[in-house]
Amino acid sequence: MQRMYQPGEAAPVGTYWSTKTFEMVQIAQEGDCLPAGNGKFIRAPLALMLLVAPITGLAFVLFLPFAVPAIALHALGTRFLRRTGASKVEREARARVRR
Repeated sequence: MQRMYQPGEAAPVGTYWSTKTFEMVQIAQEGDCLPAGNGKFIRAPLALMLLVAPITGLAFVLFLPFAVPAIALHALGTRFLRRTGASKVEREARARVRR
């Protein structure tokens, strides 16, 4: 079982993973403290980091070209629908009135 470290606790040199924010924190010097905040930290083994880091980087590189246009289209579509007054709620309300 991995030891859980509390925020603000002094920790040995290594990489730590926040169970609340999924953030990776690097402790460079012996006795440095983990950042304050909520959640707990688990020390990530070096072998795991060497395996996971390239995979997450690859996923980010492959996903980003599709995510940016999708988010931009969603934002533009939402803005257009709000300006034209053709929101889903308004269309449903009009349909109820007609019945």
